[in-house]
Amino acid sequence: MAVTYFGNDSEDTTTNMSIASTSNILKAGPALGLVCPGEGAQSIAYLGGYVRQYGGVGPNCRCAVYLASTRALVAYADTEKAAPAAYGWVYWETANITYAGGYTSLTGGTAYWLVVTGDGASVLVAATDGHSSGDSAYVSADYTGGFADPIAAGTNSTKWPSIKCGVEPAAASGLSIPVAMAHYRRLREN
Repeated sequence: MAVTYFGNDSEDTTTNMSIASTSNILKAGPALGLVCPGEGAQSIAYLGGYVRQYGGVGPNCRCAVYLASTRALVAYADTEKAAPAAYGWVYWETANITYAGGYTSLTGGTAYWLVVTGDGASVLVAATDGHSSGDSAYVSADYTGGFADPIAAGTNSTKWPSIKCGVEPAAASGLSIPVAMAHYRRLREN
């Protein structure tokens, strides 16, 4: 299955946002959120931020997904990862994503906020500038040890932090049609 991304995948580093003891929220409007692509249940295949160290040694970062309408925590990276010395994507894949609050997937067509957070050491996230105030925000809180639920609305910003989420249709339970047909053909041949 193909992974479809939403968020900001810019690697332009001319503008950045500090995430030292701060959490940056990409929300594409004061309450709108970023719409998850696809239809129905969508599993997170990739969640990450384009980050780097800034004057610190060994700073860590972490990402999460929140439901835009209620600011409820939906999913988060289950471990901290070290920010690289030079800009690069720090990301988590399916095996390292934990769903929260009874959620088991994202829903295509639903709006979400993407969050990247950094610990007390200095971490920067790349960002694009010139957006409307409220398209993103920041919360003066380090969530590397655990995410708030719900997250605060934060202080509005005009920068879009480089955070993206990749999704793919969630696996259906039961037997797939191709597998069932192959089994049926084998039975008929015998």
